[in-house]
Amino acid sequence: MVLVRAGTWVPGPTTIVQIVGFAALPGTGLAGPLVVDSSGRVASAGLVLPEGAEALEAAFAGADRNRSGMCYFTQAAHECIALPAICIALHRSHTDLLRAIPHEITDHWALGRSLSEALRARGGTPICAAGCTVKSEVQAAKAGQLVSTAVDHWYNSNLGSQPWQFQPIRRGSTPYQTACLKVAVLAHNLDREGAQLMLLALLSGLCQDEMFEVIVFSPKDGALRDELEAAGVGVELIASPGNRAGGKALDKYIDQLAYRFRSGSFHAVLANTLDSFPAVLGAERAGLRSIWWQHEGGPWSAYFRKLRWPTRSLAYAAFALPYRVVQVAESTRQKWLPIATRANFEVIRNGIEARRIELMTGSHDRAQVRAELGVAEGECCILLVGSVSARKGQADMLAAVRSMPESAAAKIRAFIVGEHVDRSYCSKLADGVERMPPGARARFTLVGPVDDPSPYYTAADVFVCCSRQESAPRAIAEAMAFGLPIVATAVDGIPELVAFGKNAISYQAGNSKALSDILTELAASPIERERLGQASRDQVLLVNNHQKMVSRFRQILREAAMLRSTEL
Repeated sequence: MVLVRAGTWVPGPTTIVQIVGFAALPGTGLAGPLVVDSSGRVASAGLVLPEGAEALEAAFAGADRNRSGMCYFTQAAHECIALPAICIALHRSHTDLLRAIPHEITDHWALGRSLSEALRARGGTPICAAGCTVKSEVQAAKAGQLVSTAVDHWYNSNLGSQPWQFQPIRRGSTPYQTACLKVAVLAHNLDREGAQLMLLALLSGLCQDEMFEVIVFSPKDGALRDELEAAGVGVELIASPGNRAGGKALDKYIDQLAYRFRSGSFHAVLANTLDSFPAVLGAERAGLRSIWWQHEGGPWSAYFRKLRWPTRSLAYAAFALPYRVVQVAESTRQKWLPIATRANFEVIRNGIEARRIELMTGSHDRAQVRAELGVAEGECCILLVGSVSARKGQADMLAAVRSMPESAAAKIRAFIVGEHVDRSYCSKLADGVERMPPGARARFTLVGPVDDPSPYYTAADVFVCCSRQESAPRAIAEAMAFGLPIVATAVDGIPELVAFGKNAISYQAGNSKALSDILTELAASPIERERLGQASRDQVLLVNNHQKMVSRFRQILREAAMLRSTEL
């Protein structure tokens, strides 16, 4: 039996003949070809499970089809732990396995994993016949689709996980296991924004380990300072010349950072957000290795346009210097790969502490906060949380409410919570609210920044994200923890965070009519909101792992510390 995913191009009968032949070999039972995407790059040469990884990975994903790969694995047939069900041949003696596959599995990744597991339980082995190729537009696997507890006997345990697949893994950091590690952190501000809140979550976890001492440097004070200090993190203010600084001012700032890193006897540097690239350059001058934590999404060619040309070139050159450049979503890593000249990119997904989630979700009475916020019984409370800017696209929500039937709009109560970072956009947004009919205007509130958004999450029935660019918005994870249905644009890393069709509904950014229709339907259907909300509670357990995030940062900071200059 041969299964071929819809939209897959099979070049000729030879491909089918080869995979059928391999599936018929004794001890095999399942075979598939190398899968490439429309650009000719490898989508899968079978699946592998690196040691310590929780999920299977597509072997050689993104590699050039014409490269042979380690041991010629992209050119020759080889055993593997599993195959994606894009184009597979299953021996007739094993076709009964298909009947045992759970009905809810429809994705080719999950189907291939389940079928391979069942085959291995019978003593069979999947074969990737990489000498033949099919072409298919393959989306990356979503969270949970490739989770496995098996042991991969075909993938060397000394080889790494993405993006160091088929490369010798970097092991341990013995010199600093028994010594206190001192880490300097540069943050571009201490405001309660998503990137800084994730920094707080990370540093709180690091400081619970007595082997870490952390000092945060920031050019701007903010509301997060007290929480950082309460978590055991030191805070120091250091003047910055700003984004429009000339070459001399920037060079002086980088020297100042380098001097502070040396004089403070730091072992490693963590630069938080892309705006903190001077810390990467300062670490290099100080003879230290750095970790650069990139929270921002979007295309690589757009972000640094606000900088002058000489400064922009320094920012891009900085990507070759850190021990690791950490992205929070695979989509971001893929978009920025053109400037990954040292294969130092890595995805570490965000994780919010379980204690903080418990505090947020259990600290307010829903009926009481809805009454305090003026949400009437029977109204559908819609919430948007995030900095108010054109990138976040909150104007879609205003347009959606305007296009709703009056009867539907009367059931809506909307709150936009967040710092007004884009003055021009916020002014237009406020004008748009003022121009609304009196009834609709009363139902729409621009809240502004708040220290604790949990009352709004508690009161809400639906969470909306209208962003044009996002890597891994913390607000969506918080909303899922509160059991809210998610309505969001499917941009960048959002599809890696939510499960569209299960706990989330997507709409095209700027399509306010589609957003209006979705919200009208949800406002009229409490049962559907409850179904989506329960799926959100399940989904957040799959994608939120604070302990894993802290553990990986702890490891790479120790490894970075090993590489500092011996002359210090």
